[in-house]
Amino acid sequence: MHTRYSLAFAVVWLLFWGYWMLASRGTAASARAESFTSRLSYSALLVLGAALLGIDRLEVGPLGWQVLPEGPATFGIGLVLLVLGLAFAVWARIQLGRFWSGTVTIKVGHELIQRGPYQVVRHPIYSGILLGLLGTVLALGELRGFIALTLFVLAFEIKLRREERWLTQQFGVAYQAYQRQVKALVPLVW
Repeated sequence: MHTRYSLAFAVVWLLFWGYWMLASRGTAASARAESFTSRLSYSALLVLGAALLGIDRLEVGPLGWQVLPEGPATFGIGLVLLVLGLAFAVWARIQLGRFWSGTVTIKVGHELIQRGPYQVVRHPIYSGILLGLLGTVLALGELRGFIALTLFVLAFEIKLRREERWLTQQFGVAYQAYQRQVKALVPLVW
């Protein structure tokens, strides 16, 4: 990806992560939280995926192969998907409020949120981040990006399944009804 392109993507991601860190303050106390070893099952995949994306030019075997053409079209489409995806994730984070956590957690006084983006998908933060990653990968156009995106999907799937079990235990029939009404990550599909 051309330097000015990669700079634009880096700025958007840095703004997103800066907001994310600021917004993580003031969340409710945890009533139940997963263990460190439990987090490792998906965290390792996230770190590996981020490393694949974060290395400017990876020339190890086929990882650096350009599989999509570079240019203004892929840059524009990628940037639009990045901004839309991260905006969707931020909207979901705002809706969760003090019940948000970066790990699988049940908060004290936890409520089942079904408004805003939670009417569209059950895990809109993951959906938004994955859409943003898809945009980044399309603009990058290298094989390593598609591998990284696959690693992120696998990591979120592991984490999502754990969250689904915990939320079903916490909210019972109400969460099961929500699962029947709203797809997990992609509206009407998945």
